[in-house]
Amino acid sequence: MKKQSQVSVRWAASAFAGALVCSGVAVATPASAVPAVTAVSVTSLADTETPGTLRSAFIAAEATPGADEITFAVTGTITLESPLPTVTRGGVSIVGPGSSELTIMGATVPEVEQQSFEGYSMTFTSVEFGNSFSISGLTISGGSGAIVAFLNGDDSVAPAFTLSDVVVENTVPLAGAVAVAGNMAGTASIVNSVFSNNKGGEFGGAVYAGGLRELSIDSSTIDGNSAVSAGAGVIAPYVTDVRIVNSTISNNTTDGIGGGYFGIAGLSVELMQSTFSGNVAGAFGSALLVSDTETATILHSTVTGNGSADADSPAVILDVPEFSIDSSILSGNRSSAAVPTDFAFGDEWIPTGALDAMVTEVQAGSTFAADASAPSESSASSAPVAAGSPMPVQPSTISSSLFGQAATSVDPSIDVTNSLFGADAQLGALTDNGGRTLTHLPAATSPAIDAGNAATLAGLTTDQRGSARVVGAGVDVGSVEVQAIVTPAGAPKAELAETGMDASGILLAVGALMLAGIAALGVRRRRAHSQA
Repeated sequence: MKKQSQVSVRWAASAFAGALVCSGVAVATPASAVPAVTAVSVTSLADTETPGTLRSAFIAAEATPGADEITFAVTGTITLESPLPTVTRGGVSIVGPGSSELTIMGATVPEVEQQSFEGYSMTFTSVEFGNSFSISGLTISGGSGAIVAFLNGDDSVAPAFTLSDVVVENTVPLAGAVAVAGNMAGTASIVNSVFSNNKGGEFGGAVYAGGLRELSIDSSTIDGNSAVSAGAGVIAPYVTDVRIVNSTISNNTTDGIGGGYFGIAGLSVELMQSTFSGNVAGAFGSALLVSDTETATILHSTVTGNGSADADSPAVILDVPEFSIDSSILSGNRSSAAVPTDFAFGDEWIPTGALDAMVTEVQAGSTFAADASAPSESSASSAPVAAGSPMPVQPSTISSSLFGQAATSVDPSIDVTNSLFGADAQLGALTDNGGRTLTHLPAATSPAIDAGNAATLAGLTTDQRGSARVVGAGVDVGSVEVQAIVTPAGAPKAELAETGMDASGILLAVGALMLAGIAALGVRRRRAHSQA
């Protein structure tokens, strides 16, 4: 199956590249020598071509061969009047002073003008061959999309796209927040970043990643984004390996499928110590939908509060031949029928041909469109299976996990151990419980406490928030470890309402009374002795 998957994935990535060229966007060829990095400092908040501005730095990056590093000697807000120039040569590294220190207000053009790649009003655009593109330490707000990167390499060149400490918010259709694609050689990494209230048109409200070797999302928040058809939070077609860790994907909405995450035609998807909460899908897979991928793993994660307009649609759909769910909470998810719909395995929940039609749309209508004449094959392994047909499940496991649904909904071929079904996880609201991301904290009486499997922590010593991972008799189920209750340093001490005395004061008072009593007793004895 792996060989078939790789062939299909590589075909799709090549289609991405071909369509990009057909759209009129030039893709540069690699240089024979690698020049030194050119450093440029932005010293002005103005949006002009005058030296010292961000726009002039982009113009210089396009004009000079080799890699460029753009830094900022200013803080505040840069308001763009039009998109920044596209960079087609060399790698670019944009290093801001911090996401709370610098904001770039994106330019917006009327939607009617957005007819081609060039028409999108992108804050940053980068079309490269075999080079890397990174952004750190800034906020991008507004505009018709934020970042487009095309990473084209081969087996000897692995271009990388990296975001770190970046906030992308309030972008409008049609491009969404970030669109990055390649021909299976590139990687994309998103760390310590926030995507909020972005609108992605048809696909990928926050992140569209296609045709990549790897997508990694770490310690990040993807919240309140929307897309019409699929992947309001993240859509990842034809990505070999996907890893989401210590992140929260919440309150994302689509009329179609995969409210939080939609991935198709890859090799592996791993979700570790992450939270999927409050996502909504009009059709199916409100939290996440993984299809035509060889393996899917959900470890020490929490999936709750997600909902679908479809009366029978589960929040999590794993249409894969092999999966593992360990030490995770899948509970409290609802459909329009208000019945527990936490999970489903196999393709019986997916209408016949639905994913084929969806992938055709992704290829034909996304920023990185495939050639319209290309075949519309969606599966990395086989032709679509008719709805209701059993999926060939290989050894798959559910261990030390908690579900809101009854155990009768689990295929008997799945190895289930030490798991609780039909249970209330007793989770608090999605809120700030410490750390970089919002989480659900289990109550002190939750059955999730100490019920997890520490063997699958793989060396992790902290939970999603960064708090100690194993507290008490064992590891907790879900993304959050309930900590021991301690009185914070400097907190007021408990007082008795009637006396106003704290505990130490009471002890001193009792000691004083005891001493006084002993002294009084001694006086009485001396008097009695003298009288005798």
